[in-house]
Amino acid sequence: MLLLCALVAGSGSVWADTEVLSWSRNGSNYSVVSTDGYTVTYVKASAPSSKNYYQDSGTADTDINSITMYRTDTKLFTTSPASISFTAKLGGGSTRDLLDYYIYACFVDKTGADIADTEVTVTTKITSTTGSNFTVSMPTAKATDAYGVKIYHKKQNGWNARYYSFSLSYSNQVDATWSLAPTSATVTVGESTILDLTTNYDGTLTFESEDEDIATVSYNSSTKEITVNGIAVGTTTINVTGAATSNYKAISKSISVVIQKALAANCIMYDSFDSNDSSGGNDGTWSGLSGTPTPLFDLTGWTYETAYGASKCVRIGKNGYFLSPAIGVAGNITLKFKVEAWGTDTGSGYVDIVGGGTFDDSESISGVTLQESNTRAKVTLQKNGTWTEYTLTIIGVTTSSKIKFFGPSDKRIFFDEFEVILDKQTVAIASSGYSTLASVRGLDFTSATPAGLEAYVVPSITKDAVSLSAVDEAPASTGVILKGTADTKYTIPVKVSAAAVGTNKLNAAVSATTLADGSFYIMKGGKFCLVTGAADEAARTVPAGKAYLLAEDVPASAPEFLDFIFGDMQTTGVNDVRSKTADEFATPHSALQRRGDFFDLQGRKVANPKKGLYIVNGKKVAIK
Repeated sequence: MLLLCALVAGSGSVWADTEVLSWSRNGSNYSVVSTDGYTVTYVKASAPSSKNYYQDSGTADTDINSITMYRTDTKLFTTSPASISFTAKLGGGSTRDLLDYYIYACFVDKTGADIADTEVTVTTKITSTTGSNFTVSMPTAKATDAYGVKIYHKKQNGWNARYYSFSLSYSNQVDATWSLAPTSATVTVGESTILDLTTNYDGTLTFESEDEDIATVSYNSSTKEITVNGIAVGTTTINVTGAATSNYKAISKSISVVIQKALAANCIMYDSFDSNDSSGGNDGTWSGLSGTPTPLFDLTGWTYETAYGASKCVRIGKNGYFLSPAIGVAGNITLKFKVEAWGTDTGSGYVDIVGGGTFDDSESISGVTLQESNTRAKVTLQKNGTWTEYTLTIIGVTTSSKIKFFGPSDKRIFFDEFEVILDKQTVAIASSGYSTLASVRGLDFTSATPAGLEAYVVPSITKDAVSLSAVDEAPASTGVILKGTADTKYTIPVKVSAAAVGTNKLNAAVSATTLADGSFYIMKGGKFCLVTGAADEAARTVPAGKAYLLAEDVPASAPEFLDFIFGDMQTTGVNDVRSKTADEFATPHSALQRRGDFFDLQGRKVANPKKGLYIVNGKKVAIK
């Protein structure tokens, strides 16, 4: 196993804890002073038969309630140490005495009297008749007032408690500060991630991966960056240790590491089921299981019946099923999963498409039979303790489509590694020539088919119109306005690493979003319209996959209908209408006609404008 050592900073000599005083019993004789120059006094139990005190019958006539050890001329500390430790070896008088004990310690002055506010609890329970060590921290606030220390017990059941030894020590080492960002690592196989370490520790740190077949680790002491490298799917721990230095206590930390499967760039859903730590499946056990552990998921939205957790996978019982979350996008997808039989229970499993879409029947896949008008796939299982992985193409899923997995009614199956890959995002442009879109994945609009699709975001909104700024791509969950040929369906490639779009007032409804009446604008007829007077919830719900504007982002003086401004063009508003004669638009080479199409006030495109009021490139234009 590789040990990686890194010197954080120059370290000097190491200070061990320094003992100040110590006392130990010599058989049954308590009159022993282990540290020269100290006075040791005892308080005897005055009535041991009444069980008023803990006691020690080390000698026939000596029953001890407390022991005090102190000097009369020298303080324990001239300055307050960073930490003070009190350790005592304590035991019960006999097996009957292993009850709750209340043993305390405190500092004393040069007369042996207790110093207020320095009491600490050493232990409330003793579990050994031969003695166990108990260590507690003493307060440092009044350390410079102390000449010694006292150990004592208080009434509790009255059975014997024996003092074997105690000591007081100090250290000027403190705990080093330590923080990681992030605090744990999730890494893809074949990739690396960096954790930024912040610490004032000044010694040599050692980094060790508990399983280097899962992940390895390296450390840059100059930048204090910990690099975790993903080797194989699984979980492991990175242990970090450092010896005590002159300034800091020894350090021991651990970092949780999860190495996940390398997914396709356009993967939109993946569930490893790795949170399940019960039996069955990936541990090589395929039958004979008992119990009904609740299945655990990476994704939210799974539903199930008679289904359970297993070993980093899940299992489906008789008459049971798993139903996936909604796919969330429209288009064609690739579905991947692994299945296997319970023992020799069954030779097949079933996959249904719920909510829209069909399996591609142009594919011929070994072990797969399509049924139910291509909405069901019957898949063969090995029945030999070996996972079978299937890859199926589904055409025309909707945002609400789901995938259902189940077995024959009287059989059981194991299920693992659910993955959905989106081949393309499809969108239909409305009759106005515009639509909004909010995708769960990043998109590349420059490669859309057919050609000619344009995408815009909204960097600002004036009282007259919505300002549009063109973008070539957009990351997941970004609202955009699309401009294309009316009533045409476009296919847009997924681009997971799409660049950010900057300021954007459009809000993305990745899932159906219900808002308050009068609080938002939606696109209708090629312009944004304020939703008002919508009494029922359906009318106030933005469909999944669409974008909207919040009324709070729109100037209060704005109308209920907002036009568009493309680029740096400006709108004048209805009170500052540009006037042109019809003749000025008669030829196809006129400047305004070249610059954009004409729309009436209802957002309908006008091929041959006559006299009246129109919108051209976001400006209101009157033709006389």
